[in-house]
Amino acid sequence: MDPVSAVMRLLEEAGRLSDDWANTSAEFFDWPHGTLRAALSFFGLFPILVSLLWSISALINVVVSRLGTRRSSPSGLPTYSVLIPFYGDGDAALRTAWSLSAVRPYPEAIVLIDDGTNLGVGLSDGADLPPRARILRLPENRGKAHALNAGLKETTSQVIVCMDADTQAFTRDWTRMLRGFALEPKLGATTGKLRAASVRRVVQIFQDFDYLAVICMVKCAESLWGGLLTISGAWVAIRREALEKCGGWDGATSAEDIELSWRLQSRGWRVSFDLTWTARVMMAETWGGLWRQRRRWSSGLGRTLRDQGWHVLGATARHLPVALVSLISLLWMWGCLVLLIAAPLVLIAGTSHDSAAYLALFFSGSHALLYAEVFAIQFLVSILVDHGTWPRYPLLALAAPFYPLYFWFLLFPSFIAGFPRGFLRKDSGRWIPTALGEEPGETHS
Repeated sequence: MDPVSAVMRLLEEAGRLSDDWANTSAEFFDWPHGTLRAALSFFGLFPILVSLLWSISALINVVVSRLGTRRSSPSGLPTYSVLIPFYGDGDAALRTAWSLSAVRPYPEAIVLIDDGTNLGVGLSDGADLPPRARILRLPENRGKAHALNAGLKETTSQVIVCMDADTQAFTRDWTRMLRGFALEPKLGATTGKLRAASVRRVVQIFQDFDYLAVICMVKCAESLWGGLLTISGAWVAIRREALEKCGGWDGATSAEDIELSWRLQSRGWRVSFDLTWTARVMMAETWGGLWRQRRRWSSGLGRTLRDQGWHVLGATARHLPVALVSLISLLWMWGCLVLLIAAPLVLIAGTSHDSAAYLALFFSGSHALLYAEVFAIQFLVSILVDHGTWPRYPLLALAAPFYPLYFWFLLFPSFIAGFPRGFLRKDSGRWIPTALGEEPGETHS
């Protein structure tokens, strides 16, 4: 079957599921069997539609982005400085700084911000630094956001680039990224593409796949819709004016990048995703480290939705479409949890033959095959979006069939564990020691 016919068949199947959902949605309040059938129709349809939506939007954005390269160049580029906050691993921060040595145009300043390291592994005063780099030592560990705010005061550049200590610049020519700020006065921030610095373990293969086929794909699609769910705190350029007018980074959250993304967009600043601006980042080396990272991300999202959610309805907000899709996705995630608990109980309690047949159809091989086909299309589109000569594509293709296991056994439970922590409780952005080093923590007060 040719690709066009395959896509047409998938759209027809999605249409059939949509009709099923329309027919059963009226039964939603007919508890328990009508409710179960309506819920199953929605949960079966949503992943297909959102995957196709991401894929189509990302492809359109690639075309629009390439056409945009033909626009006239500004008379000059904004000045920029780079902030590298760290706690503990000074050697990693130094490697990050040296990765900028070949970047053009070169930054006005590179500030390595030691956030109160007391572990004996910080940078010494005699460390070999790249040109225009210096170390800013803070007296105590107050967290990544406080470190960034302190570094901001040490610079006067028009654009501030933030890099984590485990991230290294890959793109050498930053002209296009900076040109966006010169041409668009309301561009508040641009986040770039992240790729794995090295892949040596199974857990890193799945993260590599995640960054390619999900995170990059979603950001590319969202950028077309006018906003992003989040910029990446590990690799982002932010307009200084936007930062100052928004009050800088919030030190009361463990996911300062998510919170700042929503605050910027709520106040009328646009945030974008630049496919051509790439960095390499170290992936978590253990399943436990990955669990903590994803739980922290989910906690930060919960905190942001609690504090910033209503602001998407403001007159100046730019991220309403992204927020709506994200809200439906969140409802889908929590609904899946309820469904996983309720469906067996309903069947055990006694159910009609029709409900049992509908439940069997939902978990049938035909549905699984349809999801696999849609996900395969998303993976192929992500390769087109990535537009690189990447030798790991075949390896990721082998990992793709196992991605659902990765989602249901790690991403899904880490979201369920993390989201309420941020939504219901206060947290702190202080760095906390882990077996893998130091990372922004979730210390609760």
